[in-house]
Amino acid sequence: MAGRLLFVFFMYVFNGIQTEARLPPKLTVNSAVITETDSVTLNCQTPSSVSVSQCYYQTLSGGTVKILSCQQTLTGSELLKMDHQSSPAEVKVKCFYTVQNGGRNAPHSDTVSISIQTLPQPDLMVNPAVITETDSVTLNCQTPSSVSVSQCYYQTLSGGTVKILSCLQTLTGSELLKMDHQSSPAEVKVKCFYTVQNGDINLQSPESEYSSVSVQSETNSNKESASTLTTSVSIVTSPADQGIVEKESRRNQRMPSLIKTTVTGSEGMERSESRKSNRSLYHIYSTIYEGQTAAASKDMIYSKLQAH
Repeated sequence: MAGRLLFVFFMYVFNGIQTEARLPPKLTVNSAVITETDSVTLNCQTPSSVSVSQCYYQTLSGGTVKILSCQQTLTGSELLKMDHQSSPAEVKVKCFYTVQNGGRNAPHSDTVSISIQTLPQPDLMVNPAVITETDSVTLNCQTPSSVSVSQCYYQTLSGGTVKILSCLQTLTGSELLKMDHQSSPAEVKVKCFYTVQNGDINLQSPESEYSSVSVQSETNSNKESASTLTTSVSIVTSPADQGIVEKESRRNQRMPSLIKTTVTGSEGMERSESRKSNRSLYHIYSTIYEGQTAAASKDMIYSKLQAH
């Protein structure tokens, strides 16, 4: 009788252990949305009455089981690797545990979803946007302050060449043309991205939008500068217009001002022509007597003689 009671007792304890071991754990995460470089804490909560030997985590897509502690911190990139995915992606995870006395594995927990986003996109700024081959342009691959950037990369549209440079880089127009396999004048379109070192994994950000830099040749630049020079021509009256000029002179009772020329490359010729024109104009106006005619002058002299 005592033996039977002891057997029943052992069966009760054994069944109790099995019952406790069959209670599913509860899986919680401290963040449901992260980036590749962010971390998430997985907590496989087991019954307090069970002596847990080990916790296991399993992803839904990849079917990979990882033996980890019941509370584990993983990065987004580690979760993606565990699930054989790349960002952006949704990783679904569940857990279960084993007991120390050799009982059967507990059922799996409910599935928890973790959304893993890509790294933030950088912005590429160029200054200035128009340069010559000898001028310099500053490329600024603006990265988010929330990540620790290890390297920036620049890529051109035409050449497809990737250059490893600092995130703030100064290049000459000729260097930019060489990078893009072009010659001036040309429009070079550039984009950038950055990488982040996360453990033994090197994560790459999305690429920025293209920014354009116009590289002009030195010859074209000189021509454009010369074309901005303006010239004005002296106004020279013809004999037919002299009468009009004399009338305007009497009306204003002053000499009309001359319009001087802006000196250009043909300086000698224009000055010679200008001297000829000016001599002609001064000869015309030297015959004008303060608005009086020759007849009026004679009358004035005669009247003075009568007075004496």
